[in-house]
Amino acid sequence: MLERDEELLWDLADGLELEDGALWIHDLDDDSAVMGFTDFSLANLRKIISNHIDRRSQSSAPKPAVLAGCVH
Repeated sequence: MLERDEELLWDLADGLELEDGALWIHDLDDDSAVMGFTDFSLANLRKIISNHIDRRSQSSAPKPAVLAGCVH
C-alpha cells in the first residue's frame, strides 16, 4: 500500500502520536496490542515519508557536474 520496507514503516508509524491519528487496539485477555490505522493516520504516515524519506533520497542523489571557468 505504501510501497516501503515493513521495518521502516513500523519505525515511522511507531513515532505517530494520538494527534496524528495513531491508535492501539488492545486484547483484554492476554495484554497484547496491535497498531491500528485511520485514514488520517495513513495520510500523516504518507506525509512523513514524503517529507523525510523521499527528500533525503533526492538530496543524496549525485549532483550534475558543473564546469567552472568556461565563461566566454
